[in-house]
Amino acid sequence: MRKVRSMSDATDGRICRSGWITRTLSRRAARAGLLLALGAAALAGWSCRQAPPPVLGTAPQFELTNRDGRQVSSADLAGEPYVLDFIFTRCVAICPAMTAQMARVTRGLPDAAKVKLVSISLDPEHDTPEVLAEFAAKRKAPDSWLFLTGTDQEKVFALSQDGFKLSATLNKEDPSQPIIHSTRLVLVDAQGKIRGYYDSLDPDAMDKLRQDLGTLLG
Repeated sequence: MRKVRSMSDATDGRICRSGWITRTLSRRAARAGLLLALGAAALAGWSCRQAPPPVLGTAPQFELTNRDGRQVSSADLAGEPYVLDFIFTRCVAICPAMTAQMARVTRGLPDAAKVKLVSISLDPEHDTPEVLAEFAAKRKAPDSWLFLTGTDQEKVFALSQDGFKLSATLNKEDPSQPIIHSTRLVLVDAQGKIRGYYDSLDPDAMDKLRQDLGTLLG
């Protein structure tokens, strides 16, 4: 049995062992604190990640004529998300504001080139491809922004009302505003699923649209 040389030796030993235990516990506590901090950061990042918008339905099929004269179908839009609205060029009330908001949809998005903008005329008899081309040129709309028209107003109204669930009616009481229609924009994902409706005249709704669009692109 080893003899302790002196009381001071024994005390020093206890102090050394105590110090070693304290340092060990401190290191372990520091490591545990670091792990907890990393875990909390990861959890915070996960919880802050925006959930994708819900699926509200399936976008209808259609085939219309673009402002450049080529035929464009809903199948041509598959593979990338798009934002769609219904307007007409003779509209002097809400359509200019809607078109301005459409132009701002993709601003600031890193993958803006992957997003299509689609505007469909509710006044196909007047809004020929040539008229739509002039309308788009005045607003400096890029070629990727589709301005589509048809040949039958009833079919276009059905596409709006029954297909995309957006109101559209003839207004015979006011010649200056012959068509009354929804101000909402529609977000459709790359699989052709409707993911949201957003009032173009509501700044908060437009912020939500950009947020949801960014989530689909991310």
